[in-house]
Amino acid sequence: MGNHPSFTDLFNQFAAFVERDSKLMASGLILEEFSSQNPVHRLNIRMGIVESNVLTKEENDALLDLNKRPKTKDWNFSISHSDKVGGYIQSDQILGMDIERSERVQRRIIQRVASEKEMAEAPGPDYLWTAKEAVFKALSLEVMSQAVVGQWQPTSFENTFKFQAIAPNGLKLKHNLGYSQRILDHNWTIFFF
Repeated sequence: MGNHPSFTDLFNQFAAFVERDSKLMASGLILEEFSSQNPVHRLNIRMGIVESNVLTKEENDALLDLNKRPKTKDWNFSISHSDKVGGYIQSDQILGMDIERSERVQRRIIQRVASEKEMAEAPGPDYLWTAKEAVFKALSLEVMSQAVVGQWQPTSFENTFKFQAIAPNGLKLKHNLGYSQRILDHNWTIFFF
């Protein structure tokens, strides 16, 4: 039997594709140790950010504050986790990320936050859920139903689609570009504001 790639390796391949295709920098770290099964997963993810960056003491302290959104002067971060894996993505652009176990996303749940049009256009419920969550995070919206996504297009990368958001209240989006991939039993999505 051969070795199976880890979630970390698979996510790195996805992030590298996103960088090549979008021309926008995005790097991060996905680990099983960051899953929600670990009682200190939120702090572990923040520690992962601090350990992978050269930051000031003030920035490190701010990143370790679990009551604040992670951000520094030069970097934007987005954090997500499932019961199997968790992690973060960072960029010099405003972005959002979501990770979800595909089987957990059910139509009856997504109907609460998505329109029939969104559900009909999306490649699958898990793609739609993680896309809406990533947009919700990037735009700092109040409720997830405000995150409206569409214009799905397949890409050349395995099980990966591009999408765009429809900006609420005339908000101007600089990039308006998202990528969503189903891999193994998970879906992960990155959206650039």
